[in-house]
Amino acid sequence: MRTGHFLSRSFVVLLRKSIPQNHNLKTAAELGVSQIQNLEYQGVKVKITKLLGFILISLFSAYCFPQTEKISKSTFEPIYAQLKVVMANRDEKGILEMLAPDFQGEDASGNVTNSEKMVSGLSKLPKDPNKTSTTTILEVTAKGKNAFVRQKYQMNTIKLGSDGSSKKAELVSVSNDTWKFTNGKWLLLKTVTQEMQYTLDGKEVNHQLHK
Repeated sequence: MRTGHFLSRSFVVLLRKSIPQNHNLKTAAELGVSQIQNLEYQGVKVKITKLLGFILISLFSAYCFPQTEKISKSTFEPIYAQLKVVMANRDEKGILEMLAPDFQGEDASGNVTNSEKMVSGLSKLPKDPNKTSTTTILEVTAKGKNAFVRQKYQMNTIKLGSDGSSKKAELVSVSNDTWKFTNGKWLLLKTVTQEMQYTLDGKEVNHQLHK
């Protein structure tokens, strides 16, 4: 018993001598070090366990959740390009694979639709050989596993007027889209049209702001 007690006291003395004392540390990182440096023998195990737990949680979070600064316009540009292709081809399976199961779409008038209704309505639209369109990503922010994209859609085509003459038609809309990172890929969870403008030969025919 005496030998064990002597060894324990010797360990404490060596531990205290080997850990420098510093009460003038300024940064947060230095503060963490000082907490380890000023440990008493009876509290060593508990405090180091808490520190290691914090480190493990930080590493786990960094691995599982992408940093917001890594999510940018370039992240979603190829995704919107792919969405454009499957919609132009009326590829129902391809479209549904890019939408979240609980997807919701809301137009400028406040009408809400789900994925099945949207795909069904799209399949009924005739293909327009004169149609050209571009999607411009204006802003991207991220929080956890969700990304919020503000995008501008511009479509141009040729329409026949009531007198049979050709007119240049243009549709411009601005939407707020919510994407969710699931099973290793981004799925469109919600899209809300904030503004829509339709013109013929440069003359405004319809202009709506989200209600």
